[in-house]
Amino acid sequence: MAQQLGHEPVDQAARSVRESFVQHQQRLLEHYRVDAVSRFVEIESPTLRVHVLDAGQGEPVVVLHGGDGEAVDWAPLMAVLQDRVRLFAVDRP
Repeated sequence: MAQQLGHEPVDQAARSVRESFVQHQQRLLEHYRVDAVSRFVEIESPTLRVHVLDAGQGEPVVVLHGGDGEAVDWAPLMAVLQDRVRLFAVDRP
């Protein structure tokens, strides 16, 4: 069966969006010189998969944003604090 142009399977479209986000996130982290590891944490209750940026060393600090946005929005702050504390910036599910 021929595939129509512009109608990628959902998983292919989702993969493309994720790849684009990862590239943009990495560029922003590099711009602010934040050495962060991007990881996903599985939460049992409620069952969620949460994205976290982990950067820095020292006492742990959890960074949560109060509205729409992603953990990478904290890159400017992370750049300033990463030499003093270990930051866990969480995408709000």
